[in-house]
Amino acid sequence: MKEPQKIADLIIKFLHNNLDTEEKAILDEWLSKSEKNRLMFERIKNRDYIKEKLSTFNQIDPEHLWDKIIHRIPYQKRLLLNSRNWYRHAAAAIIFITGASVLLYNSYQHVKMTAQADILRNHDLLPGGNRATLTLGDGTQIVLDSTRNGNLSKQGNTAILKIDNQLVYNSAKAKKSEQILYNTVTTPRGGQYQIALPDGSLVWLNAASSITFPTAFKGKERRIKISGEVYLEVSKLALSNKDKMPFIVELNGVEVRVLGTRFNINAYEDEREVKVTLLEGSVNVKNLYVDEAKTIEPGEQAILGSSGNIDTKLVDIEEAVAWKNGYFQFENASLQSVMRQISRWYDVNVSYEGNPRKRQFGGKIKRDVNASEILKILEESNVHFDIQGKNIIVKP
Repeated sequence: MKEPQKIADLIIKFLHNNLDTEEKAILDEWLSKSEKNRLMFERIKNRDYIKEKLSTFNQIDPEHLWDKIIHRIPYQKRLLLNSRNWYRHAAAAIIFITGASVLLYNSYQHVKMTAQADILRNHDLLPGGNRATLTLGDGTQIVLDSTRNGNLSKQGNTAILKIDNQLVYNSAKAKKSEQILYNTVTTPRGGQYQIALPDGSLVWLNAASSITFPTAFKGKERRIKISGEVYLEVSKLALSNKDKMPFIVELNGVEVRVLGTRFNINAYEDEREVKVTLLEGSVNVKNLYVDEAKTIEPGEQAILGSSGNIDTKLVDIEEAVAWKNGYFQFENASLQSVMRQISRWYDVNVSYEGNPRKRQFGGKIKRDVNASEILKILEESNVHFDIQGKNIIVKP
């Protein structure tokens, strides 16, 4: 049996929970070979995707199709066909109809798709990297990505160093009389950077983000301001002093208060919601406009929308911090949401021809690939792209 047909049969058996150990190993090996293979597999497991694909098959003789499908299902399984597992058989139909041409991208693409891929490669966009600008207390700016490692400046009793794409603040104990200066680190679109704050806390800035903080923490609290997306690991060592100063993050009328924890904040202005996702510890999220606050636990996400209310839910932590670990990861994400992330990381503008169809995307891919690699995967969902300089045009 040729590999495309064999893989299709294995996926059908997987959907019916009928894989033996050897078959599962073969399927796992196929999934590990390509990000595209894994993405297609995830789509086939998605009920909404199955519904959408079935709607395109209305010209196929249903009796003839069902006859072919039913003979692929063991007799015992045929007795279990009901509304609870209809989508498994619908998925089997899609695998059968589309065959290996859908499952194995590189070998069985249509001429039009191949030509489109060539266009994308010829006008490709490079991924972002470690790029940021440091603004000192006196307004002096230092472009970090073009600055050598070593001492950059001294602000009060705090030495500022660049060490392998990380900005490090070495602070002596702040004196009561010491003037506290404020520094800002800003990443452009297509940039990211890591900072070690004066108290030892670690900060990762995503693209198009910023953080403003004092060069030394003193007083009753540690307070910073952020925009965009930031992942923080608040140092527990910094809390060993008897005062136990809380760590407070300000953003867009929201205040996040912690003692020692790891969490992610997504607060881009072009997103409809502010999202605070907790990995470890405990944080209190407060909406300063309506004086509402909620405390979340590890694995939870606080969501602040335009209504002003704070909602909480359990989420996939890996998805929330995928960017920090070098990945794009989507779970039922809209096309517009995916393209906003691509726009920030590849420093491009995105426009749409007509009204984009409602569709959801799921998958995981490294952020160090060229834009064409991601766009080619997205094109498997019947959406097309045209790269023109620093612009991506999305076509139906």
